[in-house]
Amino acid sequence: MKRMRPACVIALLGFVFANLGLGERVAEAMVSAVDIQAAQIDFYANPGVLSASGGVTIHLGASIIRSDKAAIWVQRQELIASGDVTVADQTGTQSGAAYLYPLDKAVGTFVDAPAALPSLPQGAKPAVRSTHASYLPNVSIRFAPADVYVSGQVRAQPSYVYQFDAPANAPQSFAMSAMPPASVDVPIVLTRSSNFAIDAHMQYDQFYGFGYGVEEKLVQSDQTYAAFSVLNYSSGTQFNLLANDQLRPGLTASLVASDIAGMSYARYDMNDTGKSGTLDFSMLQSEGYQADQIDGYTPSFSIGGLLQVRGQLGLTRELHPVDVPSLNQDWYGSYGLVVSSEPVHAPFGSTLTASWNLLDSKYDYDRFRSYSDLSFNLSRQATRHLQLNFGADFTQFGDTLFSSSFIYPDYGHPLLLPNGSAYYGPAADTGTSTQRTYQVMAQYDPTQAFGTTIGLAYAHDFPQYYMFGRPEYTASFDVRIRVMRTHIVEIGDSIPFGGLGQRYPGFLFFQVTR
Repeated sequence: MKRMRPACVIALLGFVFANLGLGERVAEAMVSAVDIQAAQIDFYANPGVLSASGGVTIHLGASIIRSDKAAIWVQRQELIASGDVTVADQTGTQSGAAYLYPLDKAVGTFVDAPAALPSLPQGAKPAVRSTHASYLPNVSIRFAPADVYVSGQVRAQPSYVYQFDAPANAPQSFAMSAMPPASVDVPIVLTRSSNFAIDAHMQYDQFYGFGYGVEEKLVQSDQTYAAFSVLNYSSGTQFNLLANDQLRPGLTASLVASDIAGMSYARYDMNDTGKSGTLDFSMLQSEGYQADQIDGYTPSFSIGGLLQVRGQLGLTRELHPVDVPSLNQDWYGSYGLVVSSEPVHAPFGSTLTASWNLLDSKYDYDRFRSYSDLSFNLSRQATRHLQLNFGADFTQFGDTLFSSSFIYPDYGHPLLLPNGSAYYGPAADTGTSTQRTYQVMAQYDPTQAFGTTIGLAYAHDFPQYYMFGRPEYTASFDVRIRVMRTHIVEIGDSIPFGGLGQRYPGFLFFQVTR
């Protein structure tokens, strides 16, 4: 993997600043950002809710709002704070059970009864989780630090911007994009309407190099939309498709597909959400590999007001055409448990949250797999503009063949078939492994026009040795600067290093948002 050359960065920066005036601009009378800090902030792209809990502090113009919980309803442009609310401004401090603030009217009102926060579908999963968010109405939400959920995987980033790239009165699903992630992405607006958009893009990706192409969006509502993109790289052309359709209230269908250099991927999902829980069915096809999966999730319930508990039960069929025919189809059942804590006040004015996930799978042949993850997050608002975070995550993987089990992973150990031949396919024993991650991060945002985040992560895995496992340390930084009142330029780097006797490539990213 090659790092971006300085000449490429300079050329792209010059191009960006030369074209910042292209496309639609945000209105000159820009609404001030809503700055939210809390023990846990979740953003649900569907139905468009920014939810905060645990020691919530909101800076809104000259006002400071503190509460137990708060939420921003994006579609209604309404801020709701609930539970022991205090509002301080130039006139003094007031308190009440709940506080409603329509962002388009810029006038807040106390109410006597606790406010009803926006309801979320059963089993809804956040798109982004953070402890600090800056919301610019109808423009973007900036999270720092951020855990971004992509295809069931969590990607930790020093900073992440979710952009509402939509014309006035357009559905919020305009923010959905079929563009792949890249180190540098420069969008240029070509045309816009209330339900249609075409953008040109110039990208630099560390795997595929420089690319250019277009993205087209067709939007009917927040539940029905489609996005398609095509990008040309020196190694080939990449196609990406994203579509979502609400068949009836609570029942949605979605399709995600991509193709690059002859490698194709497609996943179809159907999700039914009701009072009794969530049922999800998916079909995945990728280079001959096929998996059909059905999962059920029970509604979450509270224990003692501090713990949220939810269960999972699923069944999956996998097809491996390149493997031994007798093991072509793998049926297995899985069960899981998710336990998360409400924010707890900790010493030195900090707030602690924790969660535990468990997922076990039993195959129709002699195999058992287990996965568990325990995570903690401790955050403290040191000053008005400085926030400190410490996180610890412990992930355990287990893969056992009852006929030949190994404690230490042996990825080359084959399964002996009944005829005595060796099999190295999906049934090969991989033993157990552990990933332990410790991370500290500091975020400093003195003004709305400038902010920076620095972090250091330490990985202590089993196994972890030369040419195997993650790098021991990863240092990261991110700098954000607002230019010309309408755009945010952001640049950062993630630099792995350690004492395992090998060099690791870093990851430089650059983005422009509005």
